[in-house]
Amino acid sequence: MATVRSSLPPLEVFSEKRIAAQQQLAGHGRVSGVQPDYTVWETGQDPPCRLVVECKQYKHSSTKNFAAAINDYASVLPTAPVVLANYGPVNPSVMNAVDPSVRPRCLALGGVHPEGIAAERQFSEAVRKAVGEPNVAVVLEQASHEAHLEVLLIDISTSMLPAVKSDDGSKLISELITRLGIPKVASADDRLLAIEESSAEGVERALAARGSGSTNLGDAVRELGRYYETLLIVTDAEGGSSINAPQPDTHRRTIEQVEGYIVLIRAGHGRSQTASST
Repeated sequence: MATVRSSLPPLEVFSEKRIAAQQQLAGHGRVSGVQPDYTVWETGQDPPCRLVVECKQYKHSSTKNFAAAINDYASVLPTAPVVLANYGPVNPSVMNAVDPSVRPRCLALGGVHPEGIAAERQFSEAVRKAVGEPNVAVVLEQASHEAHLEVLLIDISTSMLPAVKSDDGSKLISELITRLGIPKVASADDRLLAIEESSAEGVERALAARGSGSTNLGDAVRELGRYYETLLIVTDAEGGSSINAPQPDTHRRTIEQVEGYIVLIRAGHGRSQTASST
């Protein structure tokens, strides 16, 4: 289904991948193997499974069926965390019926649907724990091979300023500039506020610029696009949504990191293009 390239090693997501079983299975219809709804695997030879997700649509909890599925998947995949997510409720008796030897790496969640905020949060935490945080260094290496990055644009609107001025934010900005050799740094909120050399002093001056505090990076991106072909932007979800790609062949990639996002925008045109070429 998908490859997670921001992990090290990369991970592959499969839907209904069949895994043969050497042991006797408990679930109805499972005889010679298991076929979970979703599994996440490392790449390489004989890769381990990093996560199993089984989705149920039951209106009521089913201790026998739910526990049998968890036990079977945990038995066949002896190192993978197993998450069973049901649209309806899940009775505590389900986890009590799971084999104690595998119970610590298993989770049964009820109320997993668009309005089940708490269950969604638990599910997200389980996936993030199994998959890990995005390895930004891996994706930055890919970006450095794909494009010559000319400007680091930093969103210093009210929602982003605390993040970019935090220790983690400062470390990220320094790593981006150093690792990718970006010569210029700029700052913006709802307009372009500063363009500086990417020295420590230049970054400090760019972050010290002040505007309205609102977020709309579109004008700043278009203005920088008059002179630069490739931008790397540190922003958040609000800033990311304000960047409208003016050309259909504009390349855009988003990487979650440090309370925000890194967005790579590449025009695919020459520098002589107008602002709309970004």
